Amino acid sequence: MESVSLDTLNAFAEITGFDVVTYLSDFNTFVNENYTKIVSFYSGNSKSDKESFNKLERLINETNKLHSLININVENLPNYEYWVLVDTLSDIRTKIETINNISVWLRSSIKAGDYKKDAQTIYTLTQNETLESVSRNVVNDNQPWNNWAAIALENSLNEEDYTSKGDVALKIASSATKNYNIQSVVDNLTPQNIYGRDIKKKIEFDTFNQDLAVLIESDTLMQSIDILANLKTGNNPQYPNEGIVKDLVVGQPMSQVSYPSLIRQLQANFSTDDTIQSVVITDILKDSDTVGFTYEVTTVIEEIINEQKMKVWQL
Repeated sequence: MESVSLDTLNAFAEITGFDVVTYLSDFNTFVNENYTKIVSFYSGNSKSDKESFNKLERLINETNKLHSLININVENLPNYEYWVLVDTLSDIRTKIETINNISVWLRSSIKAGDYKKDAQTIYTLTQNETLESVSRNVVNDNQPWNNWAAIALENSLNEEDYTSKGDVALKIASSATKNYNIQSVVDNLTPQNIYGRDIKKKIEFDTFNQDLAVLIESDTLMQSIDILANLKTGNNPQYPNEGIVKDLVVGQPMSQVSYPSLIRQLQANFSTDDTIQSVVITDILKDSDTVGFTYEVTTVIEEIINEQKMKVWQL
């Protein structure tokens, strides 16, 4: 960063009515003393440091005020040093916005704003999900078979209040939520959104949002499973060696098809997706001159996707 003279900083303050020297000092202090405490909290390594979050909130408010004043007075900032200063302030705004969203970039299950005392997150039961699975997968409880009752008591639930249909909102302490080591998704990683969102394989335009059509999380998972199950070598130009080698099947007599090799390559395909925990072949499909598999996928939150069928191969 090019240096800006104190005279320019003082002149900027006179023009805009904003004490930029104090602002820069506050930002520098925050980065040196408070930033790591916020990262530590969202990483699950420490309790909330309210002073740090309060300083961040003040910096956000001051930053918004500062840039509004810059826009109003831009014509009164004509020389090169002002341009350098404004560019530096723009970089600081970007850093503050990044810090404000650091829980997303850290892929933390603790959402921004959950640093407040007794903060709770709302978790909605999915279809066929039990309180025991919530205790295990969401709260990360070591004894979910015993402690699911605490969730029921906290939410004043009777047995009749929740069924296999799901769609029941539960209050869960944010500090109890689980962190997942997922690198393929950039978001606050909770069981509701751990699969991420993707554009449709067959690209469509969403006229309502005026953007490419995006799949919801559950549909993203199903699309990923379908792509990985049918990925062949050469399909992915970035990693052309990934996928099932077609020559293992195409042109081979049924008796010479190497099923162990096909299964290993199929499992290797799924191992590239860190939202998927495992894949198990449940049946080999043989019919005249075709071959395929049915398989079961278990995700990182132990959701089981049953009886998926791999595209049939022509011998």
